[in-house]
Amino acid sequence: MRNNIMKMNQIKEIVSEKVLASFLKTSGGLPDLDSDVVVSAIDVGYGYTKYSTGVDKEGNISCGLFPSVAPMSPHEDLMGDFFVSRNTKKIESGGVLWEVGPDVYEISTRNDVRALHENFVNSEQWKVLFLGALAYQGETNIDYLVLGLPVSNMGKRLEMEKMAKGVHKIGDLEVTIHNVMVVPQPLGALYNFAIKSGDFERFQQTNSLVVDPGYLTFDFLVTKGFSVNPHRSGARPGGMSSILNAIASSIAQTMGVDYEDLNQLDVALDLKNYGGVKEERPIYIYGNKVDLNEHIKNTVPVIDSSLNYMLNKTGDTKDISQLIMAGGPNKIFEKSIKKQFQHHKMVTLEDGIFSNVVGFMLWGMMVAFGKAMEAEKSTVSNVQAKKETVVA
Repeated sequence: MRNNIMKMNQIKEIVSEKVLASFLKTSGGLPDLDSDVVVSAIDVGYGYTKYSTGVDKEGNISCGLFPSVAPMSPHEDLMGDFFVSRNTKKIESGGVLWEVGPDVYEISTRNDVRALHENFVNSEQWKVLFLGALAYQGETNIDYLVLGLPVSNMGKRLEMEKMAKGVHKIGDLEVTIHNVMVVPQPLGALYNFAIKSGDFERFQQTNSLVVDPGYLTFDFLVTKGFSVNPHRSGARPGGMSSILNAIASSIAQTMGVDYEDLNQLDVALDLKNYGGVKEERPIYIYGNKVDLNEHIKNTVPVIDSSLNYMLNKTGDTKDISQLIMAGGPNKIFEKSIKKQFQHHKMVTLEDGIFSNVVGFMLWGMMVAFGKAMEAEKSTVSNVQAKKETVVA
């Protein structure tokens, strides 16, 4: 099933001709291009792997996700009439059969944990998660893939492009990827908001601060237009895993037990739908109900530590025109960030955990349209040149 296939002319409706013209730096009208194109986006994060699943008739981009955990597939599976099938994909890589997907916790053990280290993007686990995302997308031919990397790993951009481009065999599915663009993960949020805002030209001319609390790292970018200022951007350990560790430590101290089940906390917080601390968010330990909201309050020192690092790095922020909050845990960090940036208008993206992937898709569409325009102009020029040669 080809979910992401679209007509080039659809891009003018999804992005808007005004934004496209500004992006392509053209004042003339945009041509009608009726060719097909498949644009795809994948963001393999430390916490979750996010991917685009298609664009509906109204131009809304749909996405899916699964935990960035890749256990070995069980040799013996207790499936049958009395068991509900789990939503996972089996991925063969490195001579091992792995399994990934939304229901992966059903077969994971305490030894199956997220890879929370700087070399994650070079690990077999990263490759398996990437192939899993391709399997869930179900495309056989991708014209443009936009892939996100943590800010701290952007030095491996060319390596990732080479790995992703080409043919990938996943069971019975064969996927061919023709063009790959690798961008810093938080930049997707900037693309997202700037394109949807209706004021794209303003973003091209002003400075933005994008804050993207991920699972392992607390990432932030200062940009001039859409170019990253590396001297004022950075990342540090202090993302959601640090928050979960702080919550686990608070629970352990309160209950007087050893508690380290970060996966249980992760599921209970439900970052995809997280709306703050108003609702009761219970877990059960030895059958006793524990409300996480009481323990979320004890994460403030972790949050403040990340904010202090960011403030030291970004310096004076009077030149920042817009502050954009992205990422799944953005609601957890939102209150503290507002205190530090009282003079700035802060936008918290409603896409939450999908904010980067949606931005990747929109950017990929614009690039695809621009490349198609160039090809169209080249074809017209060649035809004109042949006509002139014949006449001469």
